[in-house]
Amino acid sequence: MRQQEGRKRRMNLKELCGKIGMDKEVQKQVSGIKPDIPEELLKELTEEEKAEKAYHKLLPLCKKEIRGLDMLAYMLYAALNTREKYRKMGIEETVFLKTMSCFSRFVNEYQSSYGVYGFDRGWWTWRQLSMTLFRVGELEYEFKKGEKKIFLHVPSDADIRISLCRKSVEDFHKFTGIFFSEMENWPVVMESWLLSPSLKYLLDKNSKIIQFGDCFQVEAWDKDDTEFLQWVYGRKDTAYQNLPESTTLQKNMKRYLQEGKKVGTAAGYLLAFQEER
Repeated sequence: MRQQEGRKRRMNLKELCGKIGMDKEVQKQVSGIKPDIPEELLKELTEEEKAEKAYHKLLPLCKKEIRGLDMLAYMLYAALNTREKYRKMGIEETVFLKTMSCFSRFVNEYQSSYGVYGFDRGWWTWRQLSMTLFRVGELEYEFKKGEKKIFLHVPSDADIRISLCRKSVEDFHKFTGIFFSEMENWPVVMESWLLSPSLKYLLDKNSKIIQFGDCFQVEAWDKDDTEFLQWVYGRKDTAYQNLPESTTLQKNMKRYLQEGKKVGTAAGYLLAFQEER
């Protein structure tokens, strides 16, 4: 995971967009948005202690009519600075590109939900820019230094077969051992609808989601949280009776919700990714 030493030229915005698979239509739009904001704000987006505040400073400078694409442009320009930090640390380019592919994924998810391209995840992606969150293989890992824990996240395009999740965790531990050794032995935790105890009533026990959830020790369950609607149905503002039924999970969950039952979000500790527990 350590790249070869040697001087490489600085990447530009067009190259970054191409390497992370950004839609060409969106590439054109963001390339036309120049970062006419203080350079200091772009720098702060890449600094762990300042990144979240920098995002909130940028919000009022963005135009609602272009659906967050100016925020996307600002963050992509900041990502070019983040890349320089990766290079100085010797972290492989593949890890950088895999981590920054979140921007393309979120833009595509917005288009899938609303029929037009936009970006509404700036409240999340300052983590990637400030190097507190990395994607290694199928999964993402966020350092929470105040809690001395590593929060695991599952991107929407991840394949959560147990063998691939196990490989991701193994590679991540190698990664932390090289670059963040002080965090190497922190516990891995997760807070997600994927751990909801209700899922056992909605899916077959052999489903990938159930097998994934069985690898965690659930400690808490917020039954009233509704974030799962975004991840299962693509948006949270649809009445239950109008929810789509394109998958078995969507169909079963829709009926479950209409019966007045809860899904919510659960939190727990990763035990181990093993096929049989």
